[in-house]
Amino acid sequence: MRIAVIGANGRTGRLVAESVLARGHDVTAIVRSPDKLGELARRVRVVTASAGDVDGIATGIADAGAVISTLGHSPSSGDEVLADGIRTDLAAMQRAGHRRLVMTSAAGITTDGDGWFTRSILKPLLGLVLRKPFTDTRNAEALLRASDLDWVIVRPPMLRDGEANGYVSQERLNVRGLFTMNRADLAEALVDLTLDASPRTVFAVASKKPVRAAQRQKIDA
Repeated sequence: MRIAVIGANGRTGRLVAESVLARGHDVTAIVRSPDKLGELARRVRVVTASAGDVDGIATGIADAGAVISTLGHSPSSGDEVLADGIRTDLAAMQRAGHRRLVMTSAAGITTDGDGWFTRSILKPLLGLVLRKPFTDTRNAEALLRASDLDWVIVRPPMLRDGEANGYVSQERLNVRGLFTMNRADLAEALVDLTLDASPRTVFAVASKKPVRAAQRQKIDA
């Protein structure tokens, strides 16, 4: 199967493309700056398109069995980058006649499933600091939910770089007690859920807690 990855030259998108290729599938990398793909450009089909380019996105997903959006907020992105991106994706999907769209969202926008401290103190404070990105993310989710696509929404917590450590996932409710996720784990989760998740479902994901050396020795013993 061919999977189109929107934002494939980003820190998460690149790992998603690598994961798709490692599983024997083909990748279309939909990117704004192809020169940033480096060596990866030789192993994927590259389509140049911005997040608001309906024609470009439609061209990129034309022969794809599924689409993964790895768009996220950055200091250089607009306040509505996700909502604008989803609007574009919906129009492109309709034009191309495709249905499977997986969106990278954020666990911070909801307290469903969280413990008391996270729900009552941590998330409200985080919501004040990240008010605009969270509003944009909620709006993007609402647009996708209102569509007739076979969408999947994936909500990771705070992202960080690092090697894959394995991940846990939970439908609808946030993963309690796990507050970070390695991008490598998120990439694996996005591809797994693209291939296997039921349509119109929401999953919270997070990296497993690493097993310390002393614990590992005890397990091995």
